[in-house]
Amino acid sequence: MILDAKFKREWWERIKEKNILGNIGKTSLMPDYDECIRYLNSFAVNATGVVFPVVEGDEADKYMENYENNSTHNISVYNTKDHFFTFPIFVPQVKEQSYDDWLKLFNDINKTAKETIAGIVNKVHKNTIKNKPKT
Repeated sequence: MILDAKFKREWWERIKEKNILGNIGKTSLMPDYDECIRYLNSFAVNATGVVFPVVEGDEADKYMENYENNSTHNISVYNTKDHFFTFPIFVPQVKEQSYDDWLKLFNDINKTAKETIAGIVNKVHKNTIKNKPKT
């Protein structure tokens, strides 16, 4: 799997609308998507996607209730064996705390995100292999 880090708020907006390539706002995400698909083909992998920061609390709880389904997308209606993932990384809001406290919280969030992403990718990969047509 190849994940590309993006720093565009538009990714979060599109995910909330469940329309990752639709025309919401002024920013086109198609170049990001195309870039990921090129990586997928160039490196012969079955999964690609984007990770992007989101301010914690910006509907994070609602999203996390169904993180796996919200993060996993088919490449197209014609290609359901490969996957495109959208993984928001929730960044803690700055409150009255020291930088060290904020950094610890941020590192904890990243550790949890990495474990969650690995679990989702492994599960999707196992299901893809299990459902692969026999030749």
